[in-house]
Amino acid sequence: MVKKSLILAVIFTALPSMVLAQSTFLMPVPRQTTLSEVQNSQANIDMDLVVEANTYVPYFYQGRREPTAGSSARATALMLASNVTPASYLWQVGTQNFTTSTPYLDFVVPQISGDLRITATAIDGAGRRLGSKTESIRPSSPKTLFYENNALRGLSQIAIGQTLHLIGNEVSLRAEPYFFGRSDLLSSTTGNWSAEGVNVMTNEDWREVSLVRREGAGARSVNVRLDVRNRANLSESTFGTFKLSL
Repeated sequence: MVKKSLILAVIFTALPSMVLAQSTFLMPVPRQTTLSEVQNSQANIDMDLVVEANTYVPYFYQGRREPTAGSSARATALMLASNVTPASYLWQVGTQNFTTSTPYLDFVVPQISGDLRITATAIDGAGRRLGSKTESIRPSSPKTLFYENNALRGLSQIAIGQTLHLIGNEVSLRAEPYFFGRSDLLSSTTGNWSAEGVNVMTNEDWREVSLVRREGAGARSVNVRLDVRNRANLSESTFGTFKLSL
């Protein structure tokens, strides 16, 4: 009788811990994983991170759209292992943190000096880190370039340098703004041309101008300047200038 009671006592004493262990395994208590904990875990699958700015460029431009302060951009995380599907992504853009279920993040480029650091961390359904990637981008500034618009050859796709030599009495130009933060830039932006020593003839499109030699002008060269301002965002303003050799 003593042995039987002892056996039953041992069984009942051990049973709660066994049931607790089993229920904990089947129904884990939810817990929020912090960015530092995820980044400090061991898994490290190779990733790539692509950052694309949504700034204005002319149609013929083949280069990268540069981000500017206040413009929108998209960061996309690419897992280099085809058999891995993250459950979510943690993002750090400068000092801001975000969480998405998609491998991309749309954000606004902050006003900073120096480089903007962007980190994407992929995590699985259990909150474990799969991989992480960091890229740094340097916000640019809007600028304006000038192109000669020839009646026969059309619009040149090679920008005018510091000096343009006037051959004949007239030259037609077109200015193109770069890296402004709005896709509808041309409808929300104004331009003001100025050039002393030549006649300035503008069109309805503020980007286009004709510069005509002025009779009796004694100057051998004049400075041509275009001031561009975005009415929707007054902080987005720039100017372009070059020297016209007569």
